[in-house]
Amino acid sequence: PLDHISGIIQAPPNLSTWVDVPIKAILEEEFRVTCHVENDANAGAVAEHRFGAGQGCRNMVFLTMGTGLGAGIIAAGHLYHGSKDFAGEIGHVRLTRTGPVGYHKAGSVEGWASGGGMAQVALKAVEAARKRKEPTRLAELQQRGQTITAREVAMAARKGDATAIHILHSTGKRLGEVLAILVDILNPERIVIGGLAMRLGDALLG
Repeated sequence: PLDHISGIIQAPPNLSTWVDVPIKAILEEEFRVTCHVENDANAGAVAEHRFGAGQGCRNMVFLTMGTGLGAGIIAAGHLYHGSKDFAGEIGHVRLTRTGPVGYHKAGSVEGWASGGGMAQVALKAVEAARKRKEPTRLAELQQRGQTITAREVAMAARKGDATAIHILHSTGKRLGEVLAILVDILNPERIVIGGLAMRLGDALLG
């Protein structure tokens, strides 16, 4: 999605109109400062390692958990890019043969454990609740023409909505599977999770 050396954003999946944008050159010209370009997970990993929850760690992983899900890896004190700058794309990994879609791949980590994935899971959960004739605030939102997002799921869960609570538990379980994979493969001292995990707290992480 980006060339961090030349500073060109090539074609990120969540910014479909940003094709071959020379963002480094644009920012350097505008602000007259040296600019370094990284994807959000890598930038988050560097920030947490130097200034945040990863301080003092030689080996850590930072997870973005928002519309998508990606990882930034600090190995032996340095950001790890991999041979083609694709290290840390944990969202591509397939957890199940079928399931919610992320990166055009059914059952992927991003499908199961991101905000966008949670919204997909919510649609199926609402359909199942309807069949069971179980009331849920999420079905009411859908009937009013509102899109069900991770934010709506969280708000409903805080109000005790059983379907929403089940969705959070399901997402948390899948996130746990992702963390186990990262621990087995990378053996980090610490995993730091941003985005939704910060906002949802124990409702998800518990």
